[in-house]
Amino acid sequence: MIKTSKVIVAFLAGASGALFLLIFSSLVEIPIPKLDNLLVVIPYFIIAVGFVEEGIKFLLVSRWGKFPYYCIFLGLGYALFEMFVKDMPMVIIMGRLGDLLSFTFWFRRNLGFVMQIVLTITIAYFIKRNKPVFGLAVATLIHAGMDILLFI
Repeated sequence: MIKTSKVIVAFLAGASGALFLLIFSSLVEIPIPKLDNLLVVIPYFIIAVGFVEEGIKFLLVSRWGKFPYYCIFLGLGYALFEMFVKDMPMVIIMGRLGDLLSFTFWFRRNLGFVMQIVLTITIAYFIKRNKPVFGLAVATLIHAGMDILLFI
């Protein structure tokens, strides 16, 4: 039986993971490579984006890995925080409010939102099957692949 208190804790854990990553990325600046050199872009998206984000979720999921339904809420908390606290203010600060009306903007946001939840569940699934490293690798590669397709 799902307990409401654990759902709330999982949701807040996901949001706090995204908050930690936001604070960390603002303190440690990793230069974004030019998108014209795939030999640099692919490792960047695999390591600096996919592995870091999925690694944070992996650490959080390992707490609830045996209960994948809580991981749905962990992924939801992470995705909502990333979407509304990290991405939306950047659009407003950069003065690109027209992006809010763009199909591409919302397609990327919604796809990213759903993928954060799906990848969190993927990690939980492989933790439950006693293959945690494989789960992290799968989630990292899917995340990096999605980012490469969306941003190139």
